[in-house]
Amino acid sequence: MEQRIARGKSKGSDVIKMLRPDVPVEREKDLHEFIFSDARSRGWIVLHGAMSERTARTPGEFDFILIATGGRTFFIECKTRKGKLSPQQLAMKVHAEMLGHKPAVVRSVKEYLSIVSPSKI
Repeated sequence: MEQRIARGKSKGSDVIKMLRPDVPVEREKDLHEFIFSDARSRGWIVLHGAMSERTARTPGEFDFILIATGGRTFFIECKTRKGKLSPQQLAMKVHAEMLGHKPAVVRSVKEYLSIVSPSKI
């Protein structure tokens, strides 16, 4: 069991290391793994639904809600290079914007980092 867990971790870590920050991802899952790992390493609370199964989440809900230090909250939707928002996702984004929030659609590591750590880009 420990070997399987270790293999899974190294595979995910390898994928994260191979991501080019400025290039949009080909697989949304890779960006999810990076964001999840990065946010947890910062000690943030990560609200994230499983990609592999349908859940009872709100239609159009963002992939990530990150509760960060300094009273900041980030709403992140991940998409691949060619990925488009569904009508429900677009409606959620627009509604959140109307309420004064700034949800982000990110396609690369660099875009994500520019949202959560703009001074470090």
